[in-house]
Amino acid sequence: MSRHRAFTIVAAVSLVLCASTACVWYRAVQSYVPEGDRIEQRGREINREVNAAPWGSAEYRRSLAEYNAWREVRDDYRRREPQVLADDHLRYVVVPRIVVIALAAAPAAWLLLAWRRWERRWARRAFDPSTRGQRVRQVLFTTAAAGSFALALMTAGAWARSYYVTDAFFWSHFFDEGNSAFWRQVSVQTGPGSIGLDNIVQSGAQGVYQNLIEASYVRNFHTRLSSIPIHSTFPPRDVNFGFGRGKKKWGFVWSHFQYGWAGLRPRSYDYGLIVPYWSIETVLLIVPLLWSWWRLKRRMLIRAGHCRCGYDLTGNTSGVCPECGAPIGRMVDVAA
Repeated sequence: MSRHRAFTIVAAVSLVLCASTACVWYRAVQSYVPEGDRIEQRGREINREVNAAPWGSAEYRRSLAEYNAWREVRDDYRRREPQVLADDHLRYVVVPRIVVIALAAAPAAWLLLAWRRWERRWARRAFDPSTRGQRVRQVLFTTAAAGSFALALMTAGAWARSYYVTDAFFWSHFFDEGNSAFWRQVSVQTGPGSIGLDNIVQSGAQGVYQNLIEASYVRNFHTRLSSIPIHSTFPPRDVNFGFGRGKKKWGFVWSHFQYGWAGLRPRSYDYGLIVPYWSIETVLLIVPLLWSWWRLKRRMLIRAGHCRCGYDLTGNTSGVCPECGAPIGRMVDVAA
């Protein structure tokens, strides 16, 4: 087995372990309940038991003894609290972070070496692809870069428009499933610097629920549901679908709720996602930037007097590259 293949296997195993460790770490943090919170919760439970028991009864005396024992546990925790918090931080933050970083070192090194290997291959194939597949891939890469750049320009325009006008797109329809009638509403809304998508589904009795929804829209919006336009504009305002609270981080908002049951499906559920325009713009510009880097490096390499294989042709008068045999005149034509 070659060293490169062995290192690839080690990197793959390390990547799997890194992902598993990160998943276990996340679940442990989500399910972790601090010792102080557990103690306080137990104290509230004992206090309710004391208040519910008849005064002077055996149950009252037992609950009161538990409450006095709980107070000793609480006082002991308050003395140990600084050390407990330091140990929990070490166990749930510092050590898992070090383990994840250590396990990610091998995959990161493998990616770096793979990138260097790809660069060397690119230097040999960039100017005059030797196979039809390579030429097709270059055309597809250029087409993808052009399409992605066009989408980035449209996203930039929508981003600028969002600070002056809020656009709302609305689709709604009813469908039957089992003994229930379901109503689905999909909404897309823009706001200053962000865009959101929401999908809400509600259900009710078949043959009745659709009429109730229509009556609700007539009562609240003075129009029938079928008469609401697909696209509407409003003065600029933040994206808010009004369906529950969402989790926010770095400008991203994710919301979800469900309650009630109709057969085997939730009676009502909703999924909402709001993303900032800068994240969409960043993703769309990755391929055009890679294409620009590729073209720039290709031009710089040719101007520096190198062959497609990377060999320095300075002072060469033979007309061909001594390294790979490529015609030098063809390289000059490409550069021009």
